[in-house]
Amino acid sequence: MSFHQGWTFHRAGPNYSRVPRRVMTVIHMDAEMKVAEPANEQQRGDLDFCMPGARVGEVADTPLNPVLCRVD
Repeated sequence: MSFHQGWTFHRAGPNYSRVPRRVMTVIHMDAEMKVAEPANEQQRGDLDFCMPGARVGEVADTPLNPVLCRVD
């Protein structure tokens, strides 16, 4: 098990077994964070894959990345 900030360099060695490595990632972000214009094709692909339906300038609230809690 590993807990670390997103800017922490980390890695895992190759998985030589026949058992898939299971991973769960949780990323916390501001509920009002807005989608930025992708700077290149790789970022465009990430946006389309990870946040389908998200639009530049709108709050990043999609079925794959829902806003779970708003604190006022």
